[in-house]
Amino acid sequence: AAAAATATAAAASSKGEEISPYEVLGVARTATADEISSAYRTLARKWHPDKSSDPEATERFKVISAAYT
Repeated sequence: AAAAATATAAAASSKGEEISPYEVLGVARTATADEISSAYRTLARKWHPDKSSDPEATERFKVISAAYT
């Protein structure tokens, strides 16, 4: 679910649309700080351009990082 949300967020980002950081990270709005951090770390590891061969990895990683900050 988080990967799908990240893909949607990357597409929305490229179109200039806003998407909730919670949706990007795949967590509920009621998520704790630990849950948010965990979701970020998981997605960052998966989509880091040095770790992923997916051509969209760089853009997805940027969206994930922006959602976490």
